[in-house]
Amino acid sequence: MRYILAFSILLIAASSPHASALDIRTTPLPSVTAATVSTQFGYTTAQAKGMLDLTQKELWSLVPPNPTAWTTSTYALRTRMNTALGTQGFDSPLANVIINSCKVYARDARHCVIFASAVACAESSCGQTYSTSAYAIFGLKDSNSQPIKYSSRTHAVIDWVKRYNVSWFVADEGYFYGFCKKYGSTFLPHCDNVGTDYYANYFYSNKKGRYPASNYCGSESGSSTPGYCPNGFANSKAAYLKVK
Repeated sequence: MRYILAFSILLIAASSPHASALDIRTTPLPSVTAATVSTQFGYTTAQAKGMLDLTQKELWSLVPPNPTAWTTSTYALRTRMNTALGTQGFDSPLANVIINSCKVYARDARHCVIFASAVACAESSCGQTYSTSAYAIFGLKDSNSQPIKYSSRTHAVIDWVKRYNVSWFVADEGYFYGFCKKYGSTFLPHCDNVGTDYYANYFYSNKKGRYPASNYCGSESGSSTPGYCPNGFANSKAAYLKVK
């Protein structure tokens, strides 16, 4: 079961000798308006408004007309997403949606793309297998354990990114930012405060008896141990390592 809300606990800050210039926990979310999206991507204000209210959702799946919106590294990132699981990966329109959504909504677009890719590849083979009645490519379910229904893949991506902005944005922060939180005197199980890469362990546990820190995967078909999701971890790790 993929919980709508990430596991929430009171955390106490811990300093890190490897801390980077970016403290993701204090980095504000970008301002998202039709005007800012218009400037960022090069669309008209009316088109940008249509993107935000999803009346022109097709624009999310395109490379923006503003030549500075995507860099060489952005194109390289999409190429890696195309083969995130080796012979299988995201089709370019879906990869574009993930990249553009993260560029607009996330504190750190690259981190957002990497983990959105890892989760989608674990839940729907990188967006290639899903119920067309729900478009649940991230495996999110409601309180009745039913897939949350979306009108399109674009709708599903934007909803996931907005949820990611609430708490999932700290995934593997010890590796990405050299910064971890702890409760009491114990660091979170996915974070050792010295920069060890835990892949997508924040979303999927590969150890029996330990839920992932985000509580994202609470069960897995074929696994008799609650919170233990070895297949989800394996696929998300493979995609993570390919895309990052």
